[in-house]
Amino acid sequence: MTRGFCPECDAEVNVGKGAKIGQKVTCHSCGAFLEVIETTPIELDWAFDDEEEIDYDEELFEDDDDDW
Repeated sequence: MTRGFCPECDAEVNVGKGAKIGQKVTCHSCGAFLEVIETTPIELDWAFDDEEEIDYDEELFEDDDDDW
């Protein structure tokens, strides 16, 4: 079995035999949703769903020329 470490809780995570970059796994210890980002050695990072909506604070992006 191929294993990596969870970036959240540092637990060992089994990614299965023949891990591939982009493969998604879940940490059994803390429940973090992870993605394989390197295969030699196995490195895991938090996975983000492509369809996940990012909430931006619209006030930060308003075009307000009155402040200049």
